[in-house]
Amino acid sequence: TVKVKALPKSDPWPVTKVEFYLNGKLAETADKAPWQWQWDASKSAEGQYTLKVVAYSSSGKTGSVSRTVSVRKPPVITWYFAEGSVGPSFQTWLLLMNPNPSPARVYATFYDEEGKAERREFVVEPRRRLNVHLNQILRDGAFATKLESDAIIFAERSMFFGHDGHSSTGVTSPSKVWYFAEGSTESGFD
Repeated sequence: TVKVKALPKSDPWPVTKVEFYLNGKLAETADKAPWQWQWDASKSAEGQYTLKVVAYSSSGKTGSVSRTVSVRKPPVITWYFAEGSVGPSFQTWLLLMNPNPSPARVYATFYDEEGKAERREFVVEPRRRLNVHLNQILRDGAFATKLESDAIIFAERSMFFGHDGHSSTGVTSPSKVWYFAEGSTESGFD
């Protein structure tokens, strides 16, 4: 929310009304001090907007001022992980790092093998790492994960089984083509 505040001069006649315009359309009228309007810019699309304030005095005189402002939305950062399991022999962790000076809100959607989705929300404190033990919050079985954050974060998924394990960073967009640098079909590899 943006507070748009007018400070009209009342000399020599008092101000009786102030109108606030957004891109030429009347958005708010104030007929007493404080002369202000709360603009919920989160409901506006990104772009440039013209704010205009018109003050009316008891003598019928008017004064106005206009300003151009820009609305920018915070980025939505998305990470995808195709693999995950919280079966009996797996311990799976979601590891999130927030390098920003303010908290990052992360929404995780977990998809099971039948396509059912389960959504959770996490907050990663500024310049901290959050370790989420998925075995404690999900049902047994395999899953895929989609993360959406309101700030830039780093994300990886680690799975441990027996005395072995592996970690994987997520990808930030789906693709029709993937290249893998390593793989083997030799005896001893599944």
